Amino acid sequence: IAHESGVHKISTTTIKEPIDKILNSLSKDTNFTNFLERSCKENHLKIEDV
Repeated sequence: IAHESGVHKISTTTIKEPIDKILNSLSKDTNFTNFLERSCKENHLKIEDV
């Protein structure tokens, strides 16, 4: 009888939740959002594309 190894795949939700929390807190940080807007303007990018 073949025995499967206990390899667990990391679900995307495991990774996504902490990233969502980080992005949420960054979006409330005016220093970060000002930097992001300035960087987009300097590089001719739309903030929606970032």
